[in-house]
Amino acid sequence: MTGTTPGRVFLVGCPRSGTTLLQHLLAADGRIHSLPETHFMQQLLRSEEHRRQSVARCSIGRSWQRLRYALQAHLGWVPARQARRAWAGMPGTGVRASRFGLASVAQQMAGFVEVLDRRCHAAGATLWLEKTPDHLFYLQHVHRYVAGAKVIHLLREGAEVVASLHDAAQQHADWQRFLDLDLAVDRWNLAVRESLRWQGHPQHLLLRYEQLLQQPEQVLAVVRAFLGMAQRPLARPPALQLIRADEPWKADATGPLQDRRKFERMFNPQQRRAIRAALLPLPATALPAVLA
Repeated sequence: MTGTTPGRVFLVGCPRSGTTLLQHLLAADGRIHSLPETHFMQQLLRSEEHRRQSVARCSIGRSWQRLRYALQAHLGWVPARQARRAWAGMPGTGVRASRFGLASVAQQMAGFVEVLDRRCHAAGATLWLEKTPDHLFYLQHVHRYVAGAKVIHLLREGAEVVASLHDAAQQHADWQRFLDLDLAVDRWNLAVRESLRWQGHPQHLLLRYEQLLQQPEQVLAVVRAFLGMAQRPLARPPALQLIRADEPWKADATGPLQDRRKFERMFNPQQRRAIRAALLPLPATALPAVLA
């Protein structure tokens, strides 16, 4: 591959926190190349999946599976079936079948970066943006294998995320586990706790969804400054192919900026009290006054 090394950026957060919206706003800038969620590291490693749902029941079989995935990641090798799953999320990459043999994590991740670098150059962009919210739990691997990576975390008010998760569960089979409100609350708590671990790191930027809705121009200016990009006015993107056909729950994520609050109308007073009591408090430092 020729040319300069492009910027490499990951956008993460709790699902239903507005990451798809932010991805589209950023991808409207022709200097930023993005693509649908890859879930690449999740499928390749599987080693951090237990951290996404701490209240899930744990069986002996799951404990053994967790240990196996952790050992594979520690040793730096993955079996062919995990490699196949990982690359299946990146269609049209022209990856050789030889990559599906027993290969090191380093080799697989080098191939992942190579593919995105190449796509970025082909698009005439200066950086690529990979948006898989649950790569939040794989950021140690990101920094180990992706040179120069920067990470944007998007945080949204916990009560509204729980409401959005529960609403998606009522409409889409893929989200049905979040009919259990304890799981929805737990999912947000885990994601926020993980993002706060990275606060203050020079390669990480924590943003608030609510600020993005209220002052998108200013928030995007903060993002561009973080990425080392010259400033440009906000542009709404044309129809970008950033949503897979099997993600119908994202249908309203790319329309006009709206504050779609659901918490108050979805839950009765008793449920609202219980949810608020179970959510972790966000410390003041987690609400960056990026617009001050």
